[in-house]
Amino acid sequence: MALAWLGEHLGTQQAEFVLGRLLLCRWLQPEDRRTAGEFAVGLLDRLIETRDEVTFLLRNALMAKGLPPELDAAILDETFRWVRLHPLHEAADFALTRILRRRDLPDAEWKEAASLALSWLRSSPHAEERDFLLNSLLVREALLAPEDREWVLRDSRLWLDAFDRSLKSLGLRRQVASRELSAHLLGGSGVELTAAQIAHRAEEARSLLLRNEPYSAAYYLAPLLPATAREDLLDVHREVLADTRRLVMDIRFDGSARHRFIKTCHRLLDQGAWPKRTLGERALASLGLGRGTPTPSLGEG
Repeated sequence: MALAWLGEHLGTQQAEFVLGRLLLCRWLQPEDRRTAGEFAVGLLDRLIETRDEVTFLLRNALMAKGLPPELDAAILDETFRWVRLHPLHEAADFALTRILRRRDLPDAEWKEAASLALSWLRSSPHAEERDFLLNSLLVREALLAPEDREWVLRDSRLWLDAFDRSLKSLGLRRQVASRELSAHLLGGSGVELTAAQIAHRAEEARSLLLRNEPYSAAYYLAPLLPATAREDLLDVHREVLADTRRLVMDIRFDGSARHRFIKTCHRLLDQGAWPKRTLGERALASLGLGRGTPTPSLGEG
């Protein structure tokens, strides 16, 4: 009934809200979902050039599940078009976050979206909602220019200092901790952590494990393994080894998450993060993380 009504009233403002709600309905049949997606693409295509206030429809279209790949790609194209026209709109951060989180987005398009995101962040006051966009920029931080990467880390730390009061900040906190530890190990980025700060990161990792957050703990533990392998942190290093062993034995920490963790550990080893390479090789082998370690496939982690 809603689709039939939309077919007759698609040019009205009320249709935007009806269609926006319909896109999020879980009970839609695949063919009806396709039709709703086609309506959304057509309506966005007509309205984006003439109005900036299509954010309700755009937001819901980006959150819609189960659309055919070609409609999903078309909605992404419309989102890019809207953001290019309205890069400093108050809702642009949501659209840019969705774009930057797309794993299938080519690097060139990701860089363009990152440039728009950096402009939005730099021109907007420090609001509590900016953490999602900061976090998204760290997903492929290797594609950022060094000065932009440092700015994102610095701004993320400022946000955490101001708003880190709940589980809401966990995504950004784990990204920042991982990047700061890696930057400290590899040098050249101006990040210098004291032994006490490194030990504090180890305590955070253990706390996450005790709270049944193995995926978040992994962000900390990969760089903590080499970061604590020093004379003044030997007790902490033994605890990190024990926590990492607990992590890799966790049946929930499987599939792609385990593969990324092993890859990160060996990337840090190859980049010279350990005091001695042989020390790192022995530690990883003792944890069952040596090169060629098979990745179990009980499911995608």
